[in-house]
Amino acid sequence: MFHQSASNDWLCVDYSTCDENKRLHDQPHYTEPEFREAQTIFGKREDGLSYVYSDRLQQWDYEKARAAAEHADAEGCTRHTAKWYRIYLAEYFGKQIELPHIMAGHNLANGFPYQVFGYRELNS
Repeated sequence: MFHQSASNDWLCVDYSTCDENKRLHDQPHYTEPEFREAQTIFGKREDGLSYVYSDRLQQWDYEKARAAAEHADAEGCTRHTAKWYRIYLAEYFGKQIELPHIMAGHNLANGFPYQVFGYRELNS
């Protein structure tokens, strides 16, 4: 199921029917007031998910984040999709993951957008 935001972007909120290849509204502009706090743009909260902020991944290890992005690009995924983020995170963490929840917002201090990823590790 998709809902329309004030900026006319379609947001997927039912993970079971979400298209992992659909472009997400993951780069909200600082003038979009609904994104002053992170908003769900893909899936929904679920028990047992771990959450990580996109900017933290780069702060923790910029080169690892860059290499993970290159890997997701090399896999032929389109950026700004749940599939790209899933492959990016799996490469970054070095584990297979499921990504049932993505949120986006913008930082009030500097206006830059961020994403919050709700993921779980898959058993190997």
